[in-house]
Amino acid sequence: MQLTHHHIVHDIPSSALDAMDFVRQDGYRTFILATDQTVFLDRIAEAADALGLLGEEYFYVIIDLTLPSAKLSSLRNEVDSPLDKLLRGAALFRILEPFQYKNSDEDRFLNSWKKQGDDFVERVNALHPLAKKDKQFPSAQGPEYFVANEGYFQDTKNTPSPLSSLIYDSVMLAGISACRVRSSSVNKTIRGESFNSHLETILQTEFYGASGKVKFDEGENSRLHEGIVFGAYNILPGVVDEMSGKRGYVYSLTSINSGRGWEDVEGTEFKFFSGKSDQPMPLRTVFDNNYLPLSMHIFGLIMVALAILIAVGSALWVYLKRKEALIKAAQPSFLYCLCFGSVLVSISLIFVSFDESYGWTEKELSQACTTFPWFLCIGYLVQYCALYCKLYRINMVFSMVRRKVTITQVLLPFVLIIMASIAILLVWTVVDPLQWERRILVERPLETYGSCSSSNLVVFAVLLCLLAAMVTAMTMWVSWKARDIQAEFCEWTWVFYGIFLHFQMMSVGIPLYIILIDVSRAASHMISTFLIFAVAVVLVVTIIWPKKYAMRKKRASRRQSSVSFGVTPRGPNVRVSGVAFGNSLNNSLNNSTLNGGRRTSSCHGDIERSTSNEEPSSGINAAQSEGKDKPKRISFKMQSDSGEGNTDDFQNEDFKVNEDVNR
Repeated sequence: MQLTHHHIVHDIPSSALDAMDFVRQDGYRTFILATDQTVFLDRIAEAADALGLLGEEYFYVIIDLTLPSAKLSSLRNEVDSPLDKLLRGAALFRILEPFQYKNSDEDRFLNSWKKQGDDFVERVNALHPLAKKDKQFPSAQGPEYFVANEGYFQDTKNTPSPLSSLIYDSVMLAGISACRVRSSSVNKTIRGESFNSHLETILQTEFYGASGKVKFDEGENSRLHEGIVFGAYNILPGVVDEMSGKRGYVYSLTSINSGRGWEDVEGTEFKFFSGKSDQPMPLRTVFDNNYLPLSMHIFGLIMVALAILIAVGSALWVYLKRKEALIKAAQPSFLYCLCFGSVLVSISLIFVSFDESYGWTEKELSQACTTFPWFLCIGYLVQYCALYCKLYRINMVFSMVRRKVTITQVLLPFVLIIMASIAILLVWTVVDPLQWERRILVERPLETYGSCSSSNLVVFAVLLCLLAAMVTAMTMWVSWKARDIQAEFCEWTWVFYGIFLHFQMMSVGIPLYIILIDVSRAASHMISTFLIFAVAVVLVVTIIWPKKYAMRKKRASRRQSSVSFGVTPRGPNVRVSGVAFGNSLNNSLNNSTLNGGRRTSSCHGDIERSTSNEEPSSGINAAQSEGKDKPKRISFKMQSDSGEGNTDDFQNEDFKVNEDVNR
């Protein structure tokens, strides 16, 4: 519950009007009056009447200190006067003692009260004897004292006075603690000063008394409110006096709070200004808080689920096809990292899909704000670092002779970049973390907007953006260097497509989000959802999905186990052993290093390139037929390691491309 308060100064009559106007401008329709000066009620009522804050649309709650029971019982006002309209249908909030709402069978204090006999009445009267007449003024009456009649305590009209149970418990508390101090007979020293332990023992004493559980809040020196019962009374107009034209008021107990929430008193109902039990307007005029609409909330969660499904499904497909030559050439380890980064980015969207309207507290929303950049930034960097290391490794393989490049050799940039991002995020979290803040967009009428904010948001956001831009540029550079490498090993074209889509969506989406953030919560959330979804899935779709299409296309073209075709070789004897990548076979042959020397290019679990004269044991064998004058014919036969014919270009678990030139 949000509250606003304003003070009323006794010596400044206009302060009541200023206070009521201040609360009115914030749109509140429920007023809580807490003052120990009953005279303020008239000023407040006049100010409320002048501002139009009295009537069926407004509700007043008055504490017992402001309007004690004795004052309320004797209060008389003109009909429809400001104070009369303020009190009509108001609530009186006070501490409720058990004997005030329980009968003698339920309350031990009231039961003991009614058991007092006439002998106790005599003892009470003996404590306060009637005063003797003054010797100097024999005709003058002395001071009046309380005199109890016989059967006083059994009379239902005679009940304990207000606060009696509290006074009784105070006396018992002092006595119990005094006994404990006396039994210990030890004085303690607190903070270097000699201190009578009686007060300390009082604060540590706990018991169930006439008013409820007596226990003090540690360090606060005040009684815990859980042990006190509160009651809400309904103030209603009474009978109008025909002589004076004024009327009094009656009040009845309607609700009780004994620490377990408010409970209605059976047989009663609260009646408001109109005399009906229908509740008036809300506590406060409903303003536009720009809460996230339910449709946008559901839309965001659906996009999260879809992005995670795409990433996990793609990773599972790569795992199932990991023995295929095409997937081996694509280096599955880095494809897994790509999918993992996509999942991290997708999860970040969850932390910006909630606000107070979904039951989240400000603390929980602040924790979500702090967590959001961790998942988004690290997920983005993991995706691009995976692509960079993948392309960097293939570049090293195809640019160096007799070089074996393992995965661990190219992970250093990956590790350094992730560590740098973690360092920035850690400093941000410790120094000035993102916190949930509801800002006021318009003062009158009140319009608010909740978002994650931080005083150093721009500084840390710029640092992370620079790091992300650097990794993206590095990936573009290494992808451009690999543009001449066969597509089965390097998807540089698809990498550029993915980066281009990211750049295009961010260049349009981010400015649009900045414009809409103060205009429409729903629109800005939709833009941010699309942006995060795009960052999560674009690279997965552009890198992995084309491989699915290529493999499906190859499976559809498997109709023959052997293929024969004629060519007229112009060079020396040629033999090619290994797997040619489908339609790229001719490219593989044309790109072979046939202009001198002898070299073998091979790709295994660890991609390597080395010089070799080994005779291939299986694969595609091409032999030039004998004869000099007739056309030469080269025969190609696809064969697996087991010797059985197979049209699957990627059947072999370890594949080779060997070019052997004999001059």
